Amino acid sequence: MLLSSLSAEKPVHFFKYQATNLSGRSRFLTGNTILPRGR
Repeated sequence: MLLSSLSAEKPVHFFKYQATNLSGRSRFLTGNTILPRGR
């Protein structure tokens, strides 16, 4: 929800945010992706 709103409002800012918080984002994405896949 928030991500969609942010990307829709400021796509450039969203991209920069992802690059800046690659570690945190990667960790969250990995956990979310592995959870359904692994379990």
